[in-house]
Amino acid sequence: MQQLLTNDTTKRALVAAALYAAYRFAPHPAIKTAAIAVGAVALAKYLPVVQEVV
Repeated sequence: MQQLLTNDTTKRALVAAALYAAYRFAPHPAIKTAAIAVGAVALAKYLPVVQEVV
């Protein structure tokens, strides 16, 4: 299991799955908004163009 989690793509996929689950199954709109915001920041840190700004 540890070797599986060392892959950077696997870590990002797990984070994306957790954010999708929070967005999909949350009953409150604030939780959905927070999941979208966290996902946007995580994506921005991954992109090289935006990575310099963030």
